[in-house]
Amino acid sequence: MKILVAAIACSPTLGSEAYVGWSAVRALSRNHELWVIINNLAKEGAEAAMEKGEVPGNVRFIYHGRSQEEFEGTLVSPWHPNRLVARLGSWLNYLDWNNGLLELARKLHTQVSFDLIHHVTYATWRVGSPLAELGLPFVWGPISGGENMPIRFMSMLSWESCVFELLRKASDIASARSARVRQTAQRSFHVFAANKETMSRIIRIRGQNRGVSRLAQTFFDEEKIQRFSANPGSRDFLDSLRLFAGGNLEGRKGLRMAILALARVRDRGIRFDYVYGGLGPEREHLRDFIEKFRLADSIHLVDALRGQAYLDRLLSSHLYLLPSLRDGAPVTLMEAMLAGCVPIVLDAGGPGEIVTEDCGFKIPPISPSYVVAQIEQIIVGIHENRTKLGQLSEAASERIRATYSIDNYLSAIDEAYAAITAIPRQTG
Repeated sequence: MKILVAAIACSPTLGSEAYVGWSAVRALSRNHELWVIINNLAKEGAEAAMEKGEVPGNVRFIYHGRSQEEFEGTLVSPWHPNRLVARLGSWLNYLDWNNGLLELARKLHTQVSFDLIHHVTYATWRVGSPLAELGLPFVWGPISGGENMPIRFMSMLSWESCVFELLRKASDIASARSARVRQTAQRSFHVFAANKETMSRIIRIRGQNRGVSRLAQTFFDEEKIQRFSANPGSRDFLDSLRLFAGGNLEGRKGLRMAILALARVRDRGIRFDYVYGGLGPEREHLRDFIEKFRLADSIHLVDALRGQAYLDRLLSSHLYLLPSLRDGAPVTLMEAMLAGCVPIVLDAGGPGEIVTEDCGFKIPPISPSYVVAQIEQIIVGIHENRTKLGQLSEAASERIRATYSIDNYLSAIDEAYAAITAIPRQTG
């Protein structure tokens, strides 16, 4: 089929949303012809990939939106050093990117005659797509963002992160009432939701559960599964515990609770080394916290790891510790599990569904003190039973290989596509 794909974030060189967009395009191109509208900010990465022969011939990129030069000098930019301001800049860029998108799609449709439209990124329910108005079968997602941080955990955040979370909760109310969001949810022929929280929200807005199904936006192709899969000989399970986590270091990641738990672990005489790779607004706040508990020799906040250094860190780590208070389908968690890291997460959002009791640990978000105590108990138990650590490592890798493969992703997508194209087209 001929498919118009909307993917503002789509790049082989960037993580998070850009990774989701790029992976989706590569996967969909296996069976379909694609015309992909991406952000001008991603143009350089896309063209570099084309020059290297990494883009199939049936994929055509259309660049839309502001260039990097047009962002320079503005008060809000996606590259602002304050990551909360940068996040706001990304959202404003997204809203701006949607301007003129429908007109561009109409022009392309007169030239190509698309069979359907698929919105891939941003993978959020909060902003509706103007492309749902084109009158073609429209697929939305997988989308997420329905997760919310419990108010009782706000004490674990810096004041900046508290403000951000409160604003996010306010945006939930505004987005649920947005005419475009409601229109997108109701006009979509199919909506993929990444987790149960987002699915429940979409069903309420849509007014029915028909045409809504669950599918994670993060998945892995055969080459990546082979490269990241755990090598039994790469870890010494009798050595001191090595822990890792990564991503944009925001308050919602719950790292303060991890630090409190590790202070207790240290006081029990257990040796460990915990590395967090990633920048973010909480970094300086947490560095002061680490110093307060005299943990600077054991907990290291470093810049994001890339390439082979990142893979080597995953393959040598025993545990992935990140009690994130809200997350969709975090790429780093899933890559870590694929590489054999045993996850310790909260039973909330995407991590609560990705991690099972057979391959890791998930803690009910009852209260900060409860989470801290549970992390301590889990790590002590792992320290005392290294045989179980090895078993869980293999199970974590198998969980990702079996459940989040490209074949499973495409099977769900193509089933929806088949059902969609069997329905007579509507005009709107």
